[in-house]
Amino acid sequence: MNSPEPVMRPPLVVWIVSDGKPGHVNQSLGLAEALARATSAEIVTLPALPAWRAWLAWLLKRLPGSIRPSPDLIVGAGHATHVTMLAARRAHGGRAVVLMKPSLPRRYFDLCILPRHDGVAADARTLLTEGAVNRIRPATARDARQGLILIGGTSPHFEWNSDAVQVQIKSLLARTPDMHWTLTTSRRTPDDFLAQLPQPPGLTV
Repeated sequence: MNSPEPVMRPPLVVWIVSDGKPGHVNQSLGLAEALARATSAEIVTLPALPAWRAWLAWLLKRLPGSIRPSPDLIVGAGHATHVTMLAARRAHGGRAVVLMKPSLPRRYFDLCILPRHDGVAADARTLLTEGAVNRIRPATARDARQGLILIGGTSPHFEWNSDAVQVQIKSLLARTPDMHWTLTTSRRTPDDFLAQLPQPPGLTV
């Protein structure tokens, strides 16, 4: 007796709503790409609409743009993506998954994946993570002589002090003379921060 043919499932379709900010897009891609490693998936990126167009699309149940495969998941990070996500779900179905604490009530979304530091309690619709979702994958081999310094910047959540951060970096370099550090900034980092930072041989910016 012949074995039954395996059932070929269609790929999971993930729509990413993008506000164009690299940090937000990378969070959404981090989730979508992780899903694609676990199962067959198709990832589609579409831009967030201006607020008035997004609300109009929600009211009309019609999303502008070219025809796309209907989504299973609609993923977005950043306040500017929220209404477009809801409009896309109303027009095409799927489940809306928001990353970071939304500006709209969480009950409007099917799932909220939020970093614990956002200060929101977990519930049936809210999954907490240690830090923000991202595209970084663990290295298979670690070089103990290589280090990474991630620099943030001005934020309403804490007071930024360039001088204090400079002192911390210099102290770290002095304590670890055998290591090579790579430093990277973010869009929040003050423009003059790197100009003030000395660049010894053990540091790559």
